Amino acid sequence: MSRPPITAIVPASGMPSSGPVRSRPDRATAAALPLAALLAPVTDEPLVYSLCRVDSAGRVCDRTVLRKLGWKPGETITATTDSGAVLIRRDPDGAFALPAYQRIQIPALPRARCRIRPGDMVLLTAIPASDSLVVYPMPLLHNLLTRACLEEHTS
Repeated sequence: MSRPPITAIVPASGMPSSGPVRSRPDRATAAALPLAALLAPVTDEPLVYSLCRVDSAGRVCDRTVLRKLGWKPGETITATTDSGAVLIRRDPDGAFALPAYQRIQIPALPRARCRIRPGDMVLLTAIPASDSLVVYPMPLLHNLLTRACLEEHTS
């Protein structure tokens, strides 16, 4: 016995009778979504990357990144958001202090603005030239990489 298709899943125009099924709309009809700018400037000095999981208190732990930046426990930092990522800089007048253990507390407001939740994976990017750390949430990375791949392979 054949069941009719579920209306919510079948496109209104129906399936094409021949030829390949298109997985994305025509470029002429699809509106491009805004894309976040990369925060890491191009430098001669290598950047240091680390994938970390955010704990229940909004902390991430990576000794390599902190060592590369030379940040010490007790130093104060400033955290802001830019294009969907958290930008953390060492700042003598900063409102937040680095904890005693080799980890970074991502302040609650920037974390909420970037929709970073406990258990999420994030990419830490140490930028020694600007004494800063960028925290990229995975959905942002997905969007950046998807756009880059589409531009590279459809040109």
